[in-house]
Amino acid sequence: MNRSAFFITILYAFTVIMLGIMGYKAGSVVSLISSLIIGISILLLIFLAAVLKRNWPIFFVLVVVVASLSFFIYRFASTKNFMPAAMVIFSVLVAFLITVWLASRKKI
Repeated sequence: MNRSAFFITILYAFTVIMLGIMGYKAGSVVSLISSLIIGISILLLIFLAAVLKRNWPIFFVLVVVVASLSFFIYRFASTKNFMPAAMVIFSVLVAFLITVWLASRKKI
């Protein structure tokens, strides 16, 4: 596995968790729970990909990232509030691009 992509994906997972903690401090328990589920699932899948040296866990990371992106685009469209949806959309797009790059690698 490409080390830089591995660490960037881990950084994204921790960013998702930190955004959930920020949302919790603003009064949203749902934000904390959903970010913990998403962040921990990404961490588990990326470590599974590293241990197994296979691509299939990265495709599940991609599914999680696309689902998160879809949700926050919907949320931005329905609330018209720029923050926090736009910040999350930006971070999800970065993670999506990194995940696609990881998945397209011949050797993981």
